Formats: sequence, structure tokens, C-alpha cells
Amino acid sequence: MFWLNHKDDLVSTQTTYLLAKAACSLGHETLLSDVHSVQSFDGTQLKFQCQVFSKDVTSLETLRPGDVHLIRTNPARDSENFYSHFVFLRIMAALESAGLRVLNSPRHLLGFLDKLYLCDVGLQRNLQTYVTGPGVRCQIQDKVQIRKPLFGTRGSGVSQVSTGVDVCGDWSIRQAFIENIEKAGDKRVWVVGGELYKTKGQLLAIHRVPKSGSICSNLHQGGTAHLVEELTQLEMNALDTCRKFLKHRGIQYAGVDISGPSILELNVFSPGGVFPFESLTKQSHSEDLLKAILFQQQP
Repeated sequence: MFWLNHKDDLVSTQTTYLLAKAACSLGHETLLSDVHSVQSFDGTQLKFQCQVFSKDVTSLETLRPGDVHLIRTNPARDSENFYSHFVFLRIMAALESAGLRVLNSPRHLLGFLDKLYLCDVGLQRNLQTYVTGPGVRCQIQDKVQIRKPLFGTRGSGVSQVSTGVDVCGDWSIRQAFIENIEKAGDKRVWVVGGELYKTKGQLLAIHRVPKSGSICSNLHQGGTAHLVEELTQLEMNALDTCRKFLKHRGIQYAGVDISGPSILELNVFSPGGVFPFESLTKQSHSEDLLKAILFQQQP
């Protein structure tokens, strides 16, 4: 069972689509539902509308023993329905406590609804990060900063703030500006089970480079994907910090964004990047990846 923001919005270039297709190829009955299809919850049983993957067949379902549920929602991409996402995660967390097999753990996903996790002392050593409230006047001295929305995704709302006074319109995350990031870009690396994930002997990772004149490497902001040729020791140190942090926080799989020694973000709801990786390697990796993810929920 795959849980999405909107099950009708799934397209073939999305990682969720590739994982669902892989589930079918591996012989699993593959169903899709979303946070808006939940109908009722009585403390033990959940009723929801769902459909069979790649078929226009919709039915009313309840939970079945043995099913594995993959949460591939992204509340930041569906901000107008944020409360629905919060309630959905609380329900799934209660069901998880009663034995439901869920990835990633909804109890732990609740701690990643916003970007405040970046202020954790374990991550601060790699890139200074802090949060500012609405209307706060920030005096920026001799360093340029990057401002990100507290609730954001795919690079939307990210801006460079120059020296001077900046008045924040809403809650935001501030990070130190990384020199030359407009040329160096960043690297998205998959972590599964607390380890850097390799498929067919190769690290599942892409090097993302911003389009001309931009500081955002996100592919949805016009960035381009390239294969990762090598990782420096500084990058490996940053990834080591991330994988340990994710394991400690109960996250079974995620996409980590780094630039040099700096940790930019951790993508734990619906990490992507598999489609460009498969396009670059000219190989399919989705089945192996799904097996590795499902292995985290062996009974």
C-alpha cells in the first residue's frame, strides 16, 4: 500500500511510481491511497478509499494483516491540507504502535513536518542553521545567507539574502551561504537502514547542478542531474553524520542533500531522484531498492 498526497497525481517519472511498478513486478498486490481518502478510524480499524495501481478500480478497504504501508506523502507540497496530513500521521502512528507495518515510521515522521530538525545540534556542526519568526529584523553582518521557508519543498521559496537588514515575512530557516554552490551544486544520496545505499555496486546518488543564474540545484527548479563520480572525505564525513542521525531518529530510508561538508536537507517523506539515476545509468534499480526498503520491515 502506497500512501500519497493525491493518488490521481502519480506520474511515471516519480520515484513513487517506479517503486509501485517494481512492487507489481515482484508479485505484490499494489494499492494506492492518499490522506484525503481516509473515511474513518475507530481506534483500531481504518477505513479508506484506494485503487489498484495502474488500474481504474476504486474500492473501500480496511487494514489487512501482513500488508506493508509505504508513506510517500509530502505535507510541504500540500500545505493547504497540512492539518489532514498531521491527523493522518497521528492515526498511522497509533496503528503502528498496534503492530501495523509502516515505512517510514509515522511516529518519527511527525518530527520532520518542518525544517526545524536542521537545528539539531548533531547537524549544526556541518552548517550553521537557525530559525527566525515573522517580522523579525535580521542583521546580516559579513556573511551572505540562504533563507528557506520553514515549510517548503523542491527548492520553492529559497532565496539568497545579502548583507544588511532583512525582515522576515514568515517563519523561515537561515543557513550560511556556501561559496561557489551555484557552480558546485549538491549531491542527493540515498540512505537505507542507516547505511549509504548501493545498487548493482554503485551508490544511489546524483550530482545536481543549478541552472545558470540560480543557487537551487533542485531538478524542479531547472537543475540538471549527473552521476556522482566520487565522494571526498569531507562529503563522506557529512554523510556519516546524516546516516547516524537518521538511524537515531528512526528513519528507515531517506534522501540526503549535501554540498561538500555541509548538510543541506534530509528528505524523509517522499525522497526522489531514482528516475534521473536510472536514466543516467541506463539500468533499472527500483526493484532492488524496494526490496531493501521492505527488508526494514521484516516481521
